[in-house]
Amino acid sequence: MTNAAAATHRMPAAEEVLVAASDWTPHGSARVVTDHLNREREGIRWIEIRNDAEARQVHGVLCDLLSHDFELELIENLLQPDEQPEIDPPGPAVVRRASAFDVRAFRSTESTKAGDGESPSGSGLLTFRMVEFISGPDWLVTCWHDPVTYRGADRVEGEFPPPQDRRSIWDAVARRWHGNGVSTSGDLGVLVLDELVLSYASARREVTSWLEEWELTLYRGEPHHIDQRTLEDLWGSVARFRSWLAPLNPPGIKADLAKAWFVDVRCGDQVLEVDRRIDNTLEKLAEAAHALRASFALVHEERQRRRSTRVERIAVIALVPTFIASFFGANTKLPGGGTWAGFDEMIAAMIVCTILALFLLRVLQGDRGHDRRR
Repeated sequence: MTNAAAATHRMPAAEEVLVAASDWTPHGSARVVTDHLNREREGIRWIEIRNDAEARQVHGVLCDLLSHDFELELIENLLQPDEQPEIDPPGPAVVRRASAFDVRAFRSTESTKAGDGESPSGSGLLTFRMVEFISGPDWLVTCWHDPVTYRGADRVEGEFPPPQDRRSIWDAVARRWHGNGVSTSGDLGVLVLDELVLSYASARREVTSWLEEWELTLYRGEPHHIDQRTLEDLWGSVARFRSWLAPLNPPGIKADLAKAWFVDVRCGDQVLEVDRRIDNTLEKLAEAAHALRASFALVHEERQRRRSTRVERIAVIALVPTFIASFFGANTKLPGGGTWAGFDEMIAAMIVCTILALFLLRVLQGDRGHDRRR
Protein backbone atom coordinates (compact mmCIF):
# COMPACT_ATOMS: atom_id res chain seq x y z
CA MET A 1 0.00 0.00 0.00
CA THR A 2 1.40 3.44 -0.92
CA ASN A 3 1.86 6.19 1.66
CA ALA A 4 -1.03 8.14 0.15
CA ALA A 5 -3.29 5.11 0.26
CA ALA A 6 -2.25 4.40 3.85
CA ALA A 7 -3.05 7.95 4.85
CA THR A 8 -6.45 7.70 3.20
CA HIS A 9 -7.03 4.42 5.00
CA ARG A 10 -6.15 5.92 8.38
CA MET A 11 -8.08 9.19 7.96
CA PRO A 12 -11.52 7.96 9.16
CA ALA A 13 -10.02 6.43 12.31
CA ALA A 14 -8.07 9.59 13.17
CA GLU A 15 -11.07 11.86 12.63
CA GLU A 16 -13.22 9.59 14.79
CA VAL A 17 -10.91 9.67 17.82
CA LEU A 18 -9.32 13.15 17.77
CA VAL A 19 -10.93 16.35 19.02
CA ALA A 20 -7.98 18.60 18.26
CA ALA A 21 -4.22 18.62 17.80
CA SER A 22 -1.75 21.46 18.25
CA ASP A 23 1.99 22.09 18.21
CA TRP A 24 3.73 24.13 20.91
CA THR A 25 7.16 25.48 19.99
CA PRO A 26 9.53 25.74 22.98
CA HIS A 27 9.75 29.39 24.09
CA GLY A 28 7.54 30.20 21.09
CA SER A 29 3.92 30.02 20.08
CA ALA A 30 1.07 27.52 19.73
CA ARG A 31 -0.37 26.39 16.41
CA VAL A 32 -3.47 24.32 15.71
CA VAL A 33 -2.71 21.31 13.52
CA THR A 34 -5.43 21.04 10.88
CA ASP A 35 -3.98 17.87 9.33
CA HIS A 36 -4.39 15.37 12.15
CA LEU A 37 -2.37 12.79 10.22
CA ASN A 38 0.72 14.97 10.03
CA ARG A 39 3.48 13.22 12.01
CA GLU A 40 5.93 16.09 11.65
CA ARG A 41 5.86 18.06 14.88
CA GLU A 42 7.03 21.57 15.59
CA GLY A 43 7.91 21.30 19.25
CA ILE A 44 5.42 19.67 21.63
CA ARG A 45 2.37 17.94 20.13
CA TRP A 46 -0.81 18.19 22.24
CA ILE A 47 -3.50 15.73 21.15
CA GLU A 48 -7.03 15.83 22.57
CA ILE A 49 -8.99 12.57 22.38
CA ARG A 50 -12.76 12.05 22.17
CA ASN A 51 -14.07 10.49 25.38
CA ASP A 52 -16.46 8.20 23.47
CA ALA A 53 -13.81 6.77 21.15
CA GLU A 54 -13.00 3.06 21.00
CA ALA A 55 -9.81 2.13 22.84
CA ARG A 56 -8.24 0.08 20.04
CA GLN A 57 -8.82 2.85 17.51
CA VAL A 58 -7.24 5.41 19.84
CA HIS A 59 -4.35 3.04 20.47
CA GLY A 60 -3.65 2.64 16.76
CA VAL A 61 -3.87 6.34 15.98
CA LEU A 62 -1.63 7.43 18.88
CA CYS A 63 0.98 4.76 18.18
CA ASP A 64 1.09 5.95 14.58
CA LEU A 65 1.07 9.72 15.14
CA LEU A 66 3.40 9.85 18.15
CA SER A 67 5.70 6.97 17.13
CA HIS A 68 5.38 5.44 20.57
CA ASP A 69 4.39 1.89 21.51
CA PHE A 70 1.54 2.57 23.94
CA GLU A 71 0.13 -0.17 26.12
CA LEU A 72 -3.56 -0.75 25.41
CA GLU A 73 -4.33 -0.67 29.15
CA LEU A 74 -2.94 2.87 29.34
CA ILE A 75 -5.32 3.98 26.57
CA GLU A 76 -8.25 2.24 28.27
CA ASN A 77 -7.46 4.15 31.48
CA LEU A 78 -7.35 7.37 29.46
CA LEU A 79 -10.87 6.79 28.16
CA GLN A 80 -12.29 5.70 31.52
CA PRO A 81 -12.68 8.60 33.98
CA ASP A 82 -11.19 7.98 37.42
CA GLU A 83 -13.44 8.03 40.47
CA GLN A 84 -11.16 10.77 41.75
CA PRO A 85 -7.84 12.18 40.51
CA GLU A 86 -4.81 9.89 40.36
CA ILE A 87 -1.15 10.72 39.79
CA ASP A 88 1.43 8.13 38.74
CA PRO A 89 4.35 8.09 41.18
CA PRO A 90 7.62 9.60 39.88
CA GLY A 91 10.11 7.19 38.36
CA PRO A 92 12.32 6.46 35.38
CA ALA A 93 9.39 5.91 32.99
CA VAL A 94 9.24 8.25 29.99
CA VAL A 95 5.42 8.18 30.07
CA ARG A 96 3.37 9.29 33.03
CA ARG A 97 -0.39 9.25 33.58
CA ALA A 98 -2.33 11.75 35.67
CA SER A 99 -5.87 12.95 36.09
CA ALA A 100 -7.21 16.25 37.38
CA PHE A 101 -10.48 18.18 37.28
CA ASP A 102 -12.15 21.53 37.14
CA VAL A 103 -15.25 22.32 39.17
CA ARG A 104 -18.20 24.69 39.26
CA ALA A 105 -20.46 25.43 42.23
CA PHE A 106 -23.88 26.89 41.50
CA ARG A 107 -27.47 27.14 42.64
CA SER A 108 -29.99 24.95 40.87
CA THR A 109 -33.21 26.47 39.58
CA GLU A 110 -34.95 23.19 40.35
CA SER A 111 -35.66 22.20 43.94
CA THR A 112 -34.26 18.96 45.21
CA LYS A 113 -36.75 16.14 45.51
CA ALA A 114 -37.36 15.48 49.17
CA GLY A 115 -38.79 12.43 50.80
CA ASP A 116 -41.93 12.32 52.92
CA GLY A 117 -41.67 14.77 55.78
CA GLU A 118 -38.43 16.29 54.44
CA SER A 119 -37.88 19.84 53.29
CA PRO A 120 -35.83 20.62 50.17
CA SER A 121 -32.11 21.12 50.69
CA GLY A 122 -30.76 24.66 50.65
CA SER A 123 -27.36 23.46 49.43
CA GLY A 124 -26.22 24.09 45.86
CA LEU A 125 -24.65 21.76 43.32
CA LEU A 126 -21.04 20.90 42.44
CA THR A 127 -20.18 19.93 38.87
CA PHE A 128 -16.85 18.15 38.39
CA ARG A 129 -15.20 17.38 35.06
CA MET A 130 -12.37 14.84 35.02
CA VAL A 131 -9.49 15.39 32.61
CA GLU A 132 -7.14 12.47 31.94
CA PHE A 133 -3.51 13.18 30.95
CA ILE A 134 -0.71 11.11 29.46
CA SER A 135 2.59 12.98 29.17
CA GLY A 136 5.60 11.82 27.19
CA PRO A 137 9.00 13.14 26.05
CA ASP A 138 7.66 15.60 23.46
CA TRP A 139 3.89 15.16 23.51
CA LEU A 140 0.83 15.48 25.73
CA VAL A 141 -2.44 13.56 25.34
CA THR A 142 -5.64 14.61 27.13
CA CYS A 143 -9.19 13.33 27.31
CA TRP A 144 -11.93 15.64 28.62
CA HIS A 145 -14.71 13.57 30.15
CA ASP A 146 -18.36 14.44 30.59
CA PRO A 147 -19.12 16.44 33.74
CA VAL A 148 -20.81 14.84 36.76
CA THR A 149 -22.92 16.82 39.23
CA TYR A 150 -23.51 16.23 42.94
CA ARG A 151 -25.68 17.69 45.65
CA GLY A 152 -23.83 16.76 48.78
CA ALA A 153 -22.88 13.10 48.57
CA ASP A 154 -25.61 12.24 46.04
CA ARG A 155 -25.18 12.38 42.30
CA VAL A 156 -27.77 14.50 40.48
CA GLU A 157 -28.97 13.30 37.11
CA GLY A 158 -29.47 15.82 34.35
CA GLU A 159 -27.60 17.83 31.77
CA PHE A 160 -25.38 20.48 33.30
CA PRO A 161 -22.75 22.54 31.44
CA PRO A 162 -19.05 21.85 32.10
CA PRO A 163 -17.27 24.12 34.57
CA GLN A 164 -15.27 25.83 31.81
CA ASP A 165 -15.19 25.94 28.02
CA ARG A 166 -12.40 23.73 26.70
CA ARG A 167 -11.50 26.18 23.96
CA SER A 168 -11.16 29.05 26.44
CA ILE A 169 -8.71 26.93 28.43
CA TRP A 170 -6.68 26.29 25.26
CA ASP A 171 -6.59 30.02 24.52
CA ALA A 172 -5.47 30.84 28.07
CA VAL A 173 -2.70 28.24 27.93
CA ALA A 174 -1.56 29.63 24.56
CA ARG A 175 -1.29 33.14 26.01
CA ARG A 176 0.76 31.92 28.95
CA TRP A 177 2.97 29.63 26.85
CA HIS A 178 4.50 32.47 24.88
CA GLY A 179 7.48 34.06 26.67
CA ASN A 180 6.78 32.41 30.03
CA GLY A 181 9.88 30.23 30.31
CA VAL A 182 8.09 26.97 29.48
CA SER A 183 9.42 24.51 26.93
CA THR A 184 8.57 20.85 27.68
CA SER A 185 5.50 18.60 27.54
CA GLY A 186 5.51 18.59 31.31
CA ASP A 187 5.46 22.40 31.37
CA LEU A 188 2.51 22.36 28.96
CA GLY A 189 0.69 19.93 31.26
CA VAL A 190 1.34 22.22 34.24
CA LEU A 191 -0.19 25.18 32.39
CA VAL A 192 -3.29 23.15 31.51
CA LEU A 193 -3.54 21.93 35.11
CA ASP A 194 -3.25 25.50 36.38
CA GLU A 195 -6.24 26.56 34.29
CA LEU A 196 -8.24 23.74 35.88
CA VAL A 197 -7.03 24.68 39.36
CA LEU A 198 -8.12 28.30 38.83
CA SER A 199 -11.73 27.08 39.08
CA TYR A 200 -11.23 25.85 42.66
CA ALA A 201 -11.18 29.20 44.46
CA SER A 202 -14.52 30.43 43.08
CA ALA A 203 -16.16 27.04 43.75
CA ARG A 204 -14.82 27.01 47.30
CA ARG A 205 -16.10 30.54 47.94
CA GLU A 206 -19.55 29.54 46.68
CA VAL A 207 -19.66 26.51 48.99
CA THR A 208 -18.61 28.72 51.90
CA SER A 209 -21.43 31.14 51.07
CA TRP A 210 -23.93 28.26 51.30
CA LEU A 211 -22.66 27.53 54.83
CA GLU A 212 -22.90 31.21 55.79
CA GLU A 213 -26.49 31.35 54.51
CA TRP A 214 -27.31 28.26 56.57
CA GLU A 215 -25.85 29.91 59.68
CA LEU A 216 -27.82 33.09 59.03
CA THR A 217 -31.02 31.07 58.64
CA LEU A 218 -30.25 29.28 61.90
CA TYR A 219 -30.01 32.48 63.92
CA ARG A 220 -32.84 34.31 62.18
CA GLY A 221 -35.21 31.39 61.72
CA GLU A 222 -37.68 29.71 64.02
CA PRO A 223 -36.39 28.87 67.49
CA HIS A 224 -35.28 25.27 67.96
CA HIS A 225 -35.45 24.54 64.21
CA ILE A 226 -32.28 23.37 62.49
CA ASP A 227 -32.19 22.62 58.76
CA GLN A 228 -30.34 19.34 59.08
CA ARG A 229 -30.87 18.32 55.43
CA THR A 230 -28.92 21.31 54.14
CA LEU A 231 -26.20 20.76 56.73
CA GLU A 232 -25.73 17.15 55.64
CA ASP A 233 -25.53 18.19 51.97
CA LEU A 234 -22.98 20.89 52.81
CA TRP A 235 -20.84 18.32 54.57
CA GLY A 236 -21.09 16.02 51.57
CA SER A 237 -20.03 18.81 49.20
CA VAL A 238 -17.01 19.79 51.30
CA ALA A 239 -15.96 16.18 51.85
CA ARG A 240 -16.19 15.33 48.13
CA PHE A 241 -14.32 18.48 47.10
CA ARG A 242 -11.52 17.69 49.55
CA SER A 243 -11.30 14.03 48.52
CA TRP A 244 -10.96 15.01 44.84
CA LEU A 245 -8.39 17.68 45.61
CA ALA A 246 -6.09 15.77 47.99
CA PRO A 247 -4.44 13.51 45.32
CA LEU A 248 -3.31 16.63 43.43
CA ASN A 249 -1.20 17.69 46.41
CA PRO A 250 1.77 15.27 46.40
CA PRO A 251 4.30 15.80 49.21
CA GLY A 252 7.75 17.17 48.48
CA ILE A 253 6.82 18.86 45.21
CA LYS A 254 8.40 22.18 46.20
CA ALA A 255 11.82 20.62 46.71
CA ASP A 256 11.74 18.13 43.83
CA LEU A 257 10.09 18.92 40.50
CA ALA A 258 10.32 15.23 39.55
CA LYS A 259 7.46 14.69 42.03
CA ALA A 260 5.21 17.03 40.02
CA TRP A 261 2.31 15.73 38.00
CA PHE A 262 3.96 15.16 34.60
CA VAL A 263 7.25 14.05 33.04
CA ASP A 264 10.08 16.51 32.43
CA VAL A 265 8.64 19.46 34.34
CA ARG A 266 11.03 22.41 34.42
CA CYS A 267 8.83 25.46 35.10
CA GLY A 268 9.46 25.64 38.84
CA ASP A 269 7.65 28.95 39.37
CA GLN A 270 4.49 27.64 37.68
CA VAL A 271 4.60 24.44 39.75
CA LEU A 272 4.87 26.43 42.97
CA GLU A 273 1.93 28.62 41.92
CA VAL A 274 -0.29 25.61 41.17
CA ASP A 275 0.74 23.95 44.43
CA ARG A 276 0.02 27.16 46.35
CA ARG A 277 -3.47 27.39 44.89
CA ILE A 278 -4.21 23.77 45.76
CA ASP A 279 -2.83 24.22 49.30
CA ASN A 280 -4.93 27.35 49.82
CA THR A 281 -8.12 25.65 48.65
CA LEU A 282 -7.46 22.65 50.90
CA GLU A 283 -6.83 24.97 53.84
CA LYS A 284 -10.06 26.91 53.28
CA LEU A 285 -12.04 23.70 52.86
CA ALA A 286 -10.55 22.41 56.12
CA GLU A 287 -11.80 25.59 57.82
CA ALA A 288 -15.25 25.00 56.35
CA ALA A 289 -15.17 21.42 57.61
CA HIS A 290 -14.29 22.67 61.10
CA ALA A 291 -17.25 25.07 61.01
CA LEU A 292 -19.51 22.23 59.85
CA ARG A 293 -18.38 20.04 62.76
CA ALA A 294 -19.36 22.85 65.12
CA SER A 295 -22.72 23.05 63.36
CA PHE A 296 -23.24 19.32 63.78
CA ALA A 297 -22.59 19.86 67.49
CA LEU A 298 -25.60 22.20 67.42
CA VAL A 299 -27.64 19.44 65.79
CA HIS A 300 -26.58 17.02 68.51
CA GLU A 301 -27.44 19.59 71.18
CA GLU A 302 -30.85 20.14 69.60
CA ARG A 303 -31.53 16.41 69.58
CA GLN A 304 -30.57 16.21 73.26
CA ARG A 305 -32.81 19.17 74.03
CA ARG A 306 -35.78 17.59 72.28
CA ARG A 307 -35.19 14.30 74.05
CA SER A 308 -34.93 16.10 77.39
CA THR A 309 -38.10 18.07 76.61
CA ARG A 310 -40.03 14.88 75.92
CA VAL A 311 -38.79 13.30 79.14
CA GLU A 312 -39.71 16.38 81.19
CA ARG A 313 -43.22 16.49 79.73
CA ILE A 314 -43.79 12.82 80.35
CA ALA A 315 -42.60 13.30 83.92
CA VAL A 316 -45.03 16.19 84.43
CA ILE A 317 -47.95 14.23 82.98
CA ALA A 318 -47.14 11.28 85.21
CA LEU A 319 -46.12 12.99 88.45
CA VAL A 320 -48.70 15.78 88.79
CA PRO A 321 -51.76 13.48 88.73
CA THR A 322 -49.92 11.11 91.08
CA PHE A 323 -49.32 13.96 93.51
CA ILE A 324 -52.98 15.06 93.34
CA ALA A 325 -54.19 11.51 93.89
CA SER A 326 -51.85 11.14 96.86
CA PHE A 327 -53.08 14.41 98.29
CA PHE A 328 -56.74 13.36 98.04
CA GLY A 329 -55.87 9.98 99.47
CA ALA A 330 -54.25 11.43 102.56
CA ASN A 331 -55.54 10.05 105.89
CA THR A 332 -57.17 13.36 106.86
CA LYS A 333 -60.53 15.02 106.55
CA LEU A 334 -60.97 16.64 103.11
CA PRO A 335 -63.98 18.38 101.58
CA GLY A 336 -66.03 15.90 99.56
CA GLY A 337 -64.19 12.92 100.98
CA GLY A 338 -65.93 9.61 100.19
CA THR A 339 -68.33 11.21 97.68
CA TRP A 340 -68.61 11.36 93.88
CA ALA A 341 -68.37 15.13 94.09
CA GLY A 342 -64.96 14.75 95.72
CA PHE A 343 -63.87 12.39 92.93
CA ASP A 344 -64.90 14.97 90.33
CA GLU A 345 -62.97 17.63 92.20
CA MET A 346 -59.85 15.41 92.24
CA ILE A 347 -60.03 14.77 88.45
CA ALA A 348 -60.55 18.49 87.78
CA ALA A 349 -57.56 19.32 90.00
CA MET A 350 -55.41 16.78 88.10
CA ILE A 351 -56.32 18.31 84.74
CA VAL A 352 -55.89 21.95 85.80
CA CYS A 353 -52.60 21.36 87.67
CA THR A 354 -51.16 19.27 84.82
CA ILE A 355 -52.00 21.99 82.28
CA LEU A 356 -50.46 24.66 84.52
CA ALA A 357 -47.34 22.56 85.07
CA LEU A 358 -46.91 21.94 81.33
CA PHE A 359 -47.32 25.66 80.67
CA LEU A 360 -44.69 26.59 83.25
CA LEU A 361 -42.37 23.90 81.87
CA ARG A 362 -42.73 25.27 78.35
CA VAL A 363 -41.90 28.78 79.58
CA LEU A 364 -38.77 27.52 81.36
CA GLN A 365 -37.68 25.49 78.34
CA GLY A 366 -38.17 28.52 76.09
CA ASP A 367 -36.00 30.64 78.39
CA ARG A 368 -33.23 28.02 78.33
CA GLY A 369 -33.37 27.85 74.52
CA HIS A 370 -33.22 31.65 74.27
CA ASP A 371 -30.15 31.72 76.52
CA ARG A 372 -28.41 29.11 74.30
CA ARG A 373 -29.17 31.04 71.11
CA ARG A 374 -27.64 34.19 72.64
